[in-house]
Amino acid sequence: MSLTASPAELIARARMAASMGDIDGLRLTLLEAAFEEPGVVLLAQALILLDQGRDAAANVVLEALDGLPDGVERIALVARSRALIGLQRPHEATAALQDALAARAEAEPDLLATLARGFFHSGEVRLAETLLKAVIAVVPRHYGSRYGMGICNLMQGYVAEAMVELKLAQAVNPRRREPYQAIARAWRMTGRPAEGAREVEALMDGNELVASPGLARELVELHAAAGNDDKRARWIRYLESNAELGPGHRIELGRHWLALRRPGALRRLLVGLSDQGDAKVAGWLLAGMAEQLDGEMERALAFYQTAAAERPEMWFAQERVARLLLDAEAAPEYAAPFVEAAEAAAPQTPEVRLARALYDTARGVSVGRHALVALAHHQGVRAEIRARAADALHRR
Repeated sequence: MSLTASPAELIARARMAASMGDIDGLRLTLLEAAFEEPGVVLLAQALILLDQGRDAAANVVLEALDGLPDGVERIALVARSRALIGLQRPHEATAALQDALAARAEAEPDLLATLARGFFHSGEVRLAETLLKAVIAVVPRHYGSRYGMGICNLMQGYVAEAMVELKLAQAVNPRRREPYQAIARAWRMTGRPAEGAREVEALMDGNELVASPGLARELVELHAAAGNDDKRARWIRYLESNAELGPGHRIELGRHWLALRRPGALRRLLVGLSDQGDAKVAGWLLAGMAEQLDGEMERALAFYQTAAAERPEMWFAQERVARLLLDAEAAPEYAAPFVEAAEAAAPQTPEVRLARALYDTARGVSVGRHALVALAHHQGVRAEIRARAADALHRR
């Protein structure tokens, strides 16, 4: 092979150029790789897609790879595993990595860290932690393992430990966006959203590389928890201008505009939605929210019920029906199936927990009041949830 740089070095250079927005450098690097090794070009393109969060597109490219030169098969294997995990297919990723580990005399850090991600997404958190700690013991500044430990701790409620690991990951690779987003979530879990929002906004102002729709969404949630409606609306508008507005994202933004009582903003989210599949369901929910703000509760309920019937697994559709029925003081049994369906889909979501608490309280079950007290005092949830819980306690 006559290339002056190894395939792995060319791939690293291509990814760096892409992350820096250096189009000319990226083009030259890919041309150099393509001169003798076209497979390396495809692999580099797949890794760039993964860095951009485009897992489905990356997986298509990776499936087409064939005949890679020696030394980059591991890179391709880890990349394919990353793509499969991103596509919510962790068991396939884990199986592929386990086969690779069995064939090697020594397990490599990147391979172990990616295997840990597969176990984590499969629900085997303890096993994931075991693998990550093994890597950190050998390579203390391994980005993937530090970030992975941060996420494992965060999902188990160990917020202080998560913050330590996430900030170590941030220090190892300040260009990666994921630690910043996880740190923002951790701030909400501490119940100090205003402090977290200030830190995250300062990070975004000082580092354009981490400014992203994902981090902006976390900022919206921080400001929602802090009760800062002006900044919440500002970052929602940022997302409307800078993020891909798929059906799910439109529903999420709609939930915020509902809380801020902006029916016009809700109706703007309807523009461009098709009448097929998920977009059709999003349209029903957005229309229901707008009707709700206009005081047309029967029309709102009809839209919500249509969405709930079409997507029984969508917690928000079920929660909306339950909340309208409970807020109208209908007999609790009418809301029961919708509360149960929402819980089956997303039991830990604060809105679902509030619906359950209101339902239990309406039935005279004491646990409902305890749940309302917890929500009313939880500084990490959206301000409107705390307010509704407090109002229900006052009425009782």
